[in-house]
Formats: sequence, structure tokens, C-alpha cells
Amino acid sequence: MKPSIVRIITLLGGILGGISLVGLGVYAHLSFKLITGGKPILPAVPWVIVLFEGTVLAAAISSVIAWIVIGRLPRIHYPKRAVRRYDPRFSEDRFGIFVSCTETQSGPIKKILQEAGAEEVRDVAG
Repeated sequence: MKPSIVRIITLLGGILGGISLVGLGVYAHLSFKLITGGKPILPAVPWVIVLFEGTVLAAAISSVIAWIVIGRLPRIHYPKRAVRRYDPRFSEDRFGIFVSCTETQSGPIKKILQEAGAEEVRDVAG
């Protein structure tokens, strides 16, 4: 499997969020001209907190949005083959294992599952 793009989106969202929040603060600070005697107009130390908070907030929000979009959630329409594989008993008191294999691998896998104590082993085509 190739790595997910969610981490790249998280990084870009964090960078964009940090820069935009600091930019908003600097713009507001310079717009109102609240200059106090002897202090720098844009002190660096307070902006570190704003940068950190903006980075974390935007990274978290972009991660959740990327996860939802890339995962195609919520899935409203299930493919027909997924509906055939689902068994309502899995929602109650049992669990199922889906093994994707070729026709030649099917026999040995069935044997392994039955020896392990499976209640039911069946083929699902599709």
C-alpha cells in the first residue's frame, strides 16, 4: 500500500493556518496602532503562541476534512458486491473474516479456517 496523502494535507493545513492566524493578528495590531512607549511595534514572543495555536487548530481541522473526503464518508450507496458479502449476524453476536484469494488458494484457506474452529466457511464471488 502506498502512504496516505492525509499527512501532507495536515502539514499544509498547519502551515497555512499558522501563517494566516499570525497574519490576521499582525494586520489587526497594525490597523489599530496600539503602540505603547518603549515596546516594539510587533514583538516576536507573543506571536509564537498565536502561531502554535493556529498551526494546531488548522492541522487538526484539515486532517479531519481530508480523512472524510479521502475515505469517501459517509458512504450512502454501497456497491452491490459489498451488500452480498454482508451478513446481518455480524451486527449481533458474531464476527466475520473476509479473505481475498485466488481460486487455487481457496481450498487451503478453507481448510485452515475450518481447523481453527470456524462455524461457517463460504465462497462469496465478486
